[in-house]
Amino acid sequence: MQDIVNTLKSSVKIDITGAFPERFFNLCAQNKIEFWDAEPVNETCITARMSIKHFKRLHKFSRRSMCSIKYSRRKARAFFCGDSASGTHYSQASFSAPRRSCTCRCSSGTSTLSASRASTVTGSWPGLAQAGLEIGTYKPSLEPRLIVNEVLLQMDEISWIAINITGSRAVVDVRPRVRQPEIVPLSEPCDIVASKSGVIESIYTLNGTGKVAAGQTVTKGQLLVSGIVPRNYTASKVHAKAEIRARVWYDIRAVTPLQVTGKVYTGRTRSRAALVFMGQRINLYGGAEDPFDKCDKIVFSTMLTLPGSVTLPVTLVTEEFREYLPEGAHLDAYTAEQALKERLGDIVAAQAEEGVVKDAEWSSLSDERRAVVRLRCETLERIALVRMMD
Repeated sequence: MQDIVNTLKSSVKIDITGAFPERFFNLCAQNKIEFWDAEPVNETCITARMSIKHFKRLHKFSRRSMCSIKYSRRKARAFFCGDSASGTHYSQASFSAPRRSCTCRCSSGTSTLSASRASTVTGSWPGLAQAGLEIGTYKPSLEPRLIVNEVLLQMDEISWIAINITGSRAVVDVRPRVRQPEIVPLSEPCDIVASKSGVIESIYTLNGTGKVAAGQTVTKGQLLVSGIVPRNYTASKVHAKAEIRARVWYDIRAVTPLQVTGKVYTGRTRSRAALVFMGQRINLYGGAEDPFDKCDKIVFSTMLTLPGSVTLPVTLVTEEFREYLPEGAHLDAYTAEQALKERLGDIVAAQAEEGVVKDAEWSSLSDERRAVVRLRCETLERIALVRMMD
């Protein structure tokens, strides 16, 4: 349903290029600006589609995240229809099939399943083909339940998968597996060691034999509470329990160049097409090299259909090349430093988990070539880590 809504919206396709494109998306999400069909082009560029009504709001977020926004393609509702996931548009006289006979629609929690692994659940993934589902498969021979079992055995990142076949199209829905921390049963004897180096602030031993005291410096992996408890002339092994907090220090820095390379498009474009049938590509052009030395390559894949929505095992691949010239640009040092500070703060927050930052000292070592920010801070964290006894 959401795909249909996105298709009907008046939308624009944009290119987000810069040092921190993921920071740009986070800022937009915080301000309730929606995107869909986001796809990475390279390490510093992501393409996405969004509603036209929010387009003018992007300028301030792009400056804060040191990114540039370029208008790529506009799609107006009521004039075009097609597969929004592929970015391909079809007129009423064109073929109107989706780009694959198998698509991947991940449910909530997809952040635990990487984009590269999620994409492999589609028909381009050899494992799905080996399980018996690929473009051109004879429909009556398909056994979805057997395919599901085979995929679950091959991908431990997936906790649930369903295959729904409608007409000549198969839709694969997946749900990523949420990794649970290893839990040592209470019946098993264990020790408690330090998960990080630091200075013990407080220690309350509930079960076991304490090996350290408040004010003592400990290193990562050091034994804090032993599961061996002396009893008269013997000793017993127990499941150690303790509440341990320590002062932990971080000294980290981040660097980003101030001189970056942008793109100036010349307006020269070239297009070429190919057909893919049963995994075999048939080029409808001569030569294999790109037409320009510096260019963006945009690929559109369209499954061909007959009247009546009968999908053919033939994919039309159109490649569009847009020539550009490299152009240097200089970032503002202050803006770059603010972005680096936010990134370092996020790193400490992630490493400290539920810890409390007690003191933070920032320093900047920027020059004309690069922005450098250093963060030294102290946190108060829980460092008790349960470890099975040898």
